[in-house]
Amino acid sequence: MRPPRPWLALSLLAPAAGAAAAPAGGGDALECGMRSLALEWLGREQPGRDHRDAYDALELGPRCGRPPPPPPPERAPPAVELPGGAVFVAAGGSDAGDGSAGRPLATVEAALALLAEERSGARRQVILREGTHFLRETLEVGPGLGGLDLASLPNESAWLSGGVRLRGVSWRPSSGHTLVANLSDFVREHGIRDITGLFTYSPHRRLTRARFPNADVERERNSLDGFQARQPVATEWWRPPAGKAPTFTSVDLQAANPSGHFKNNSAMREYNTYVTGRGGVCESVWGTASSYWCSNASAGGWAEVDAEAARSGRLNIPNGMTYNKTALPNVALWGEAAGAVVHAKHSQTWAMHMFEVSSHDESKGRLTFGRGGWQGGRNWCRCDQCTYAGPWCNLTGDSRIIGGDWYVEGVREELDSPGEFYFDNATKMLYFWPNGTDEADLDLVVPRLKTLVHVKGTSASPVANVSIRGVGFRDSAKTYMEQWGVPSGGDWALYRGGAVMVEGAVDVSIERCKFHRLDTNAVFIAGFVRGASVLNSSFAWLGENAIATWGDTNEWDAREGLFPIGTRIEGNVMRELGLYQIQSSALGQAKAAKTVVKRNVMFNMPRAAINFNDHLGGGNLVESNLIWNTCRESGDHGPINTWDRLPYLNPLTGTFDSVPSHVRGNFIIANYGASQGVDNDDGSSWWRIHDNVFYSADGFKMDYGGHDSAFYRNLVVTQLGGYDGGNCFHLGSFLPGHGDSFVNNTCVVLPAPGLKGSVIGQLDQCDAALLRFAGNRYYTQAGNATVKCGRRLVPLQHLPAGLEAGSSSSTLPAAPAIIEWARSLLDLAAPAESEARGPRRRPPQLFV
Repeated sequence: MRPPRPWLALSLLAPAAGAAAAPAGGGDALECGMRSLALEWLGREQPGRDHRDAYDALELGPRCGRPPPPPPPERAPPAVELPGGAVFVAAGGSDAGDGSAGRPLATVEAALALLAEERSGARRQVILREGTHFLRETLEVGPGLGGLDLASLPNESAWLSGGVRLRGVSWRPSSGHTLVANLSDFVREHGIRDITGLFTYSPHRRLTRARFPNADVERERNSLDGFQARQPVATEWWRPPAGKAPTFTSVDLQAANPSGHFKNNSAMREYNTYVTGRGGVCESVWGTASSYWCSNASAGGWAEVDAEAARSGRLNIPNGMTYNKTALPNVALWGEAAGAVVHAKHSQTWAMHMFEVSSHDESKGRLTFGRGGWQGGRNWCRCDQCTYAGPWCNLTGDSRIIGGDWYVEGVREELDSPGEFYFDNATKMLYFWPNGTDEADLDLVVPRLKTLVHVKGTSASPVANVSIRGVGFRDSAKTYMEQWGVPSGGDWALYRGGAVMVEGAVDVSIERCKFHRLDTNAVFIAGFVRGASVLNSSFAWLGENAIATWGDTNEWDAREGLFPIGTRIEGNVMRELGLYQIQSSALGQAKAAKTVVKRNVMFNMPRAAINFNDHLGGGNLVESNLIWNTCRESGDHGPINTWDRLPYLNPLTGTFDSVPSHVRGNFIIANYGASQGVDNDDGSSWWRIHDNVFYSADGFKMDYGGHDSAFYRNLVVTQLGGYDGGNCFHLGSFLPGHGDSFVNNTCVVLPAPGLKGSVIGQLDQCDAALLRFAGNRYYTQAGNATVKCGRRLVPLQHLPAGLEAGSSSSTLPAAPAIIEWARSLLDLAAPAESEARGPRRRPPQLFV
């Protein structure tokens, strides 16, 4: 964990301030070449798909003058023979029918009920016909429905909606452009407690709950500046009073302990210890479950903030705020504002926390919070802890909480833009400003269900062999004001649920599905699950994660195996995620093992694309993925981020060690604030990172107690200065026998405006007895290379004996050479003009 930094330019080679812009369509040869390689990768790995959204995200048109790829050729719909013996569900059907193709049922609920009644289990296929199927309740798939195949026909588009279509209501003018409708009967009929989200039916769009400042959450958060401002509009985030300290659990694994096993492989003693906290003041925020961040001995970046809060029984999670009335004069018009929700970034932009307003004192500019704050796993910083994060902090004795950027939604007086709505829960009146005059703007869907399909069994009686094929999922309800928890030793908190929830199951397959405009997690895999797969699906415009996991352990003991093992995530397109929660990813993995993440495309998200919150068991494979445009808001993390603060005794090894995980063959552009291609964060261990192309990325990072990892045969293209000066590598301290290796890598350190030097990396210990560095090739502007050994700068050729044997430094290669190296490592076929120049060559290497 590191201090946040401002958003970086999209380009690694962005011109210095005042520099002349590149000619229109010209771009930079290296930048455009690497981005063009990404488009080539898409054509090879996911042929037949429409990649124009990826083309736009790569900015190949305005930046490089490259024409967009043509849309996939239109093909005649395949002739499909209706499967015999299936249960059909169709618009216009009747639940009094028999479910045959000629007499389809009207609802999916009736189809599942029919299958449950048929004890023979002969019929286990449900076919959804074209259109949107609105669910009255969550589809519960228990052990008795094992073998279920829920599918749409290949030539038809069937969607499951967690919402209720708002029809038959009477709209009348309210004020200005706003319309109003009385929904008393509607909410009573459908059991709706509140309306905090809203979608249009067709075209499918997400509408905005009246908010300040105005923004479409799918395009920008547009928050008020409370982070770097000298005179912030949030003048104070209230620090709650002290309460009862949590109950702490601490097991020192370096000494005799109840597990019967020892752990003594991290140079940070804290990571050879299992620590959590439960109850006390933490229960008011994160619930009754235990949390690493409620322990008295949490460790790593800024962990002293959380440990001090736990020991004192006084959290740094605000229970209210005071705002600058002069800067926000219109806020005085809000009145009580009870029920509004303040969305506020963590002081270091790691997460978004949401707080429900219980009261508003406009005379004093004070908003009091009721529920909330649990959506991030950690405390905020105070002025006397992180002064850099609040330039307005006093130099001494200032214990105010530092907050990040914030906005507020659910305020009637802020309904002032097209596409906004406000529901008055007291009067049951819905106010809405349509985007236009088209009747489609009034054909609305109210999200009601948080979970659309729930596959639920137990480890003793799991649901087996369930498949969901070719089905779309839309309109799930928001969950950020539901209770969240802290799953393990990473920074994240999670809501344990999703539009599709899988737990207690074996061999569940989700294939060729669409998860679009859901306000929660799309797929959540929890507890005992074996062999789940999510294949060739698309995820877009999601409130939280695309896929998340959360297994169960008995504190440090995971030997029962009550966690997902063998999940396969392959061939998916995952983009525009984390619209509400910054700590969202294409995959957010907590307490799972042996996950395969392969051939996916991931772009446009606020933080890491793949986040391993721990390394329970290990054995993961991240292979042949294309990732870019990540960490666009967090200013921290890498496109892939890993943590491993908490040790678990696991059934894969029978010890606290993990099976090594591999990250190989990936193409990662670490633009924005994404730093390393793989950010091996606090405690990360047992990783094998090899044969990847990392562009606009620093190289190998392993600090804060990580160990037993290797980084080899990678191409790293970075820029002088990097995130923290560790351009090609930045490694911490190791115990004998547990050091890392850095072998056969090619690292190109490009110049940066205003910076001079030749530093290629940092080592806390320049000791060949602890580290293996060999056969690496470094390229710098001047052709020299210097390593920061502790506090000393040492030329490459003067490093202690045994370090960097066979390594060399040279001047920078030309852009075409770098592009060819990347092409070769990615095994992309060279274009004809390159073939004419002769055979391609991989970056030169000495060791295998």
